[in-house]
Amino acid sequence: MILYSEKLPGMRQGLKILLSFMALLLVMFSNDVSNAQDKEKFKPYWAFDGNLFADYFYKVQGDTIYSGVTEYARTKKDYSGFALRRAKLWVRYHFTPLITGTVAIEGNDAVSTTTNERSFFVKLANISFKEVVPNSVIFAGLSPTPTYSLTSEPTWGYRSIEKTIIDMRGLGPSTDFGVVMAGTFTKSGELGYTVMFGNGIGNKILSNKTKKVYGSLIGRFADKKIIVEAYSDCFFEPVDKSRWTAKGFLGYVSESMSAGVEVVRQQQNNYYNNNAAIVPFGVSAFVNGSLIKGKLKAFARYDYFDNDTDYEDGRTYSSINSYYRENFVTAGIDFMPVSNIHLMPNIWFNSYSDKRTTGAVERKPDIVARFTFAYFGLPQ
Repeated sequence: MILYSEKLPGMRQGLKILLSFMALLLVMFSNDVSNAQDKEKFKPYWAFDGNLFADYFYKVQGDTIYSGVTEYARTKKDYSGFALRRAKLWVRYHFTPLITGTVAIEGNDAVSTTTNERSFFVKLANISFKEVVPNSVIFAGLSPTPTYSLTSEPTWGYRSIEKTIIDMRGLGPSTDFGVVMAGTFTKSGELGYTVMFGNGIGNKILSNKTKKVYGSLIGRFADKKIIVEAYSDCFFEPVDKSRWTAKGFLGYVSESMSAGVEVVRQQQNNYYNNNAAIVPFGVSAFVNGSLIKGKLKAFARYDYFDNDTDYEDGRTYSSINSYYRENFVTAGIDFMPVSNIHLMPNIWFNSYSDKRTTGAVERKPDIVARFTFAYFGLPQ
């Protein structure tokens, strides 16, 4: 075989080193697993979880002559109906205290068959290993990215109402196929990190030589009520295309409320006409708090988003979205008749400001009144 050819001594030596390293990890890990099993008399088991987000909505105002990536950008004025925005099911199998396999499927109104019936896709498919590196966990497979799943999304707490700004504006995927290592620098957990190497195209099937590197540093202070995160990723594609993202997050979480501010900037190189760079920038601020403990909460959020801060008047863009700055607002009440069931009347609002000095076109804001239903968790 070519691996053992004298023409490739470097490859042969590298293979030996890699196999030796893998064998060492397996021995160390199997010893940890055996000790944990002997100590705790562990028995493998299944665990299940899931959630559902659905709405009745009415679009009070808005144009449909332009494109957009937000939920109701293309929905006609005066249109109303019931919508399924998420039906998600997790299945986990705990092989040992340190090894867990996870598969999750999701369906929504954007995923359909050729006969326009709702369908499902694979959202997660991975296996995780704890304590291969002290105070850490390693995921291999289709796994959550650190882009917003670690801080901003759980602090916002209302993914059932709207995605966080990066997800909402299409600046990064929630999952990716690759390898992730997440952990803390100390057992106290105040300072943590996550690194990931993946395809960079979410749960889509790989079709070219895409690769993406993610990195996050997180600090949790004041009894872990204050959260600080610095995040970055870089995505390389063929033909000199690249995307660079930088994000900062500051949050506060307590038993009665949570609040946060997220700032994101992305440089998109050579994706558009004349190899021009597009630089989206956004700021999101949100708060939610308890009005009646365990029964009633209120939430509100404001986003500012510029589709291209490097916009040049007179330049031709491949997407009309680059001409606009957008302001997004949502607010509502969360009534919980029983634990994990949420009934949420809310307002969804997104306005547009044209940056063109000549040829500017007024675009009416998208205003949607909604009643959202959500539940979390399934019987174990």
